[in-house]
Amino acid sequence: MAAKLGMRTIAEGIETQAQLDQLRRTRCDAVQGFLLARPMSASMVATMLADAAPSAVKLR
Repeated sequence: MAAKLGMRTIAEGIETQAQLDQLRRTRCDAVQGFLLARPMSASMVATMLADAAPSAVKLR
């Protein structure tokens, strides 16, 4: 429905590969959750982004 309305969708709290797979099938635009990264400090986020930015998860 969101896509038909021209809206983007973001799913929060993704903890399993099965949840991520379902969101890919239903064309969710973005996700966040423990499956992708655990909570971390700002300095850890900066390091992670510097090291892994090109390998971001793509749903489409």
